[in-house]
Amino acid sequence: NRQKEIEAVKPIIAELKRTGWTFGSHTWGHIRLGTKSLESIQADTQRWLDEVGSLVGPTTILFYPHGERPDGNDWQNTGPVFRYLQSQGFRVFCSVGIESFSYIKKDICAVICDRLHPDGTTLRHSRDRYLQFYDAKDIMDVAVRPQREIDWA
Repeated sequence: NRQKEIEAVKPIIAELKRTGWTFGSHTWGHIRLGTKSLESIQADTQRWLDEVGSLVGPTTILFYPHGERPDGNDWQNTGPVFRYLQSQGFRVFCSVGIESFSYIKKDICAVICDRLHPDGTTLRHSRDRYLQFYDAKDIMDVAVRPQREIDWA
């Protein structure tokens, strides 16, 4: 059914693009870029390009799975994994953080930045951090969630 699925998703991608959406990669296999070998990362990236990139088109944004930078926390380092990813067209590299952070890597023309990750964990445990965007109390149905899972003050 692969070809049928591809044809079905094309109009959705076109509509998202028409309405201003931009696509980014989160890798194919949600792999940890800081611990995988360069060969594993190359294989994963090629699969993403073949399976997803071929549908959504050129993508310049890479969202690190688990927030794990390929060169560890030394964001000024430009090691072989980072150079490879940049050679594949990625220019904006997003980790996960709770503060605003960005750094321009002038040696290879790339931007390193942090992003907030609004997900179930942050809905349950980081309400205050996201109040500038939304109130988890308006989203979470606490009547069906066990109270032990939520630690709002």
